[in-house]
Parts: sequence; structure tokens; C-alpha cells
Amino acid sequence: MKWSSFILIMVCTVTPVSAQGDRCFSLDARREGFLLGAGFSLSAVGTYFTSQLDPPDPSRLHTDGIVFWDRFTVNCRNEKTAHVSDATLITTMGLPLLSVFSAGSGEKLREGLLLTVESFLLTYGLTQITKAVFRRARPYAYHPMRLPLDGDASQSFFSGHTSIAFASAVVAGLLFQEYHDDSGWVAPFWFSGLTLAAATGICRITSGRHFPTDVIVGALAGSAVGFLIVRAHREILR
Repeated sequence: MKWSSFILIMVCTVTPVSAQGDRCFSLDARREGFLLGAGFSLSAVGTYFTSQLDPPDPSRLHTDGIVFWDRFTVNCRNEKTAHVSDATLITTMGLPLLSVFSAGSGEKLREGLLLTVESFLLTYGLTQITKAVFRRARPYAYHPMRLPLDGDASQSFFSGHTSIAFASAVVAGLLFQEYHDDSGWVAPFWFSGLTLAAATGICRITSGRHFPTDVIVGALAGSAVGFLIVRAHREILR
């Protein structure tokens, strides 16, 4: 699933960085330009190299080479849960926007959108680069009744759905907590976001698209990027 068009639209909605007003985060034009440029560059390079991947060689796919906790996934193939993972991902990606628009202030709107875009771009770029480097075959490629394989079958590690979902959940939770620190909705908001992100990862496993290790690493990577982007800007302001 490609997010370039969606991210481009989001970037276009972010107005230039202005002087500090009613803001919760510190923004600097050069730093934000670097982060956006790095995210775009990683995304572009990673997308190009993943598009050039060849299908995995069936003669080299042996379940003996899969760690035991991943091995059961080769027997999973459920298109319904694959569609569910798309739906939960899209829903989770909307949560940062909900946090941002709930802030009300124009300054908070701009900063929240900017941090969200930076997190999405860097997470997506890191995911694509890693897929291109590891070229791990997806679980369904090992199935005896495998369909004709394409380059996407070599993009198992790590899960992009999961990394984007967890980045979205963490960014949404941190922004909502920052903008509504005295609200009783903070804990339910965090719980909802992380539950949706976890559901996305579980569905990627049961659909046969990813191994558990793909999902775990994707969750850690997305969470780390989202946390570091938001918290770094907050600590700088302090």
C-alpha cells in the first residue's frame, strides 16, 4: 500500500513555520525542512528499490529456515483479514488528524500537522528501505498452493501497515495528551489508538502477509519514530 499521494496532500496543508505563539512545540524552518527532506528522500529511494525487487525463488523457500515462532504463519491465508488490516490502518492514520483538529488553535493545527507528516514520511521511508535491504519472502510465498509471485512477495520485513499504524497511534496519543492534558479522554484515546494498531498487526499475520517478527519490529520502529519526533520537539521547547 503506497502513501505518497496522501502524504503529499498533508504536506501541502502545512503552512510555513511562523513565530512562536500559542504553540506546544518548538519549530524551526531549517530543522523541519531537513526532516521533511529526509523523509521524502528515504521514501522515494525506498519505493524505487522495492519496485525493482524480483519475486522470491520458490526453490530456495524452505520452512526449515524460518524460526519456530514464525513458522505457523506459512499456513495462514485469509483475504478478509487483509482487508480488515487496510480498514484499521486507515482508521488509525486518521487519529493524529483528530488530535490536531481538536486543538482548535491555528498554531497548534500547523505544528500538529507538521509533526504528523514528518512521522509518516520517516516511518514509511525507513520501512521501504528495510524491505529493499532484507528482501524477505512473505509467508504466503511458502504455501504449497502459492499463487504466481511478484516483487511484492519479497517485501515481508518489516510490516509497513504495522509501522505506520503504530506511528499514527503514538503521534495521535502524544498530541492529544499535550493538547488535552487535563482531559479524562486521554487514556481512552491512547487505548483506542494502540488497540487499532495492534489489530492491524494481528490481521497482517492471520492474512499470511507477514510473520510475527515482521509485525513486532514494525510496531517498534513506528512507535520509536512517532515518539522521537513528537518528544524531541517538545523537549526543545522546554
